[in-house]
Amino acid sequence: MKKFLIALGIFALMIIAFLGVSFVGQKGAESNLPKKALLVGNQFIQVEIAGDPISRSRGLSGRSGLEEGAGMLFVFEASGLPQFWMKGMLFPIDIVWVGDGKIVGVEKEAPPHYGFGDPEIYMAPKPVDMVLEIGAGEFDRLGLKIGDAVVIQ
Repeated sequence: MKKFLIALGIFALMIIAFLGVSFVGQKGAESNLPKKALLVGNQFIQVEIAGDPISRSRGLSGRSGLEEGAGMLFVFEASGLPQFWMKGMLFPIDIVWVGDGKIVGVEKEAPPHYGFGDPEIYMAPKPVDMVLEIGAGEFDRLGLKIGDAVVIQ
């Protein structure tokens, strides 16, 4: 009986470890999304491309953070006024609105949504066809500004 309980305990710990690795996003965690270099102003940012509805709806939810100089680029088929929220996010980000190849707006340090109630909705200030999410403070750290050119390499 004692051996059975020990084996059961080890099995339970293995399951918990597996679930923890599976459900907790890690900085630099690999994804299946295509990766590209993005030239923003005079800075390069390594981005994952969220170009379909499923990857755009998932976004960075569940991840624990982003490395410096990394981000996620949401690419839309047509210009519009997309809305973003921080539900399921575990860390704050800068949301950079991109229209016609230029930065047209930024929401700095958007905080994660915790608890109950409706999360805050962030909307582009004018029509955009791309949205860049980078770690909170990266917009200022990289010296980015409204009007900077944005080019996928």
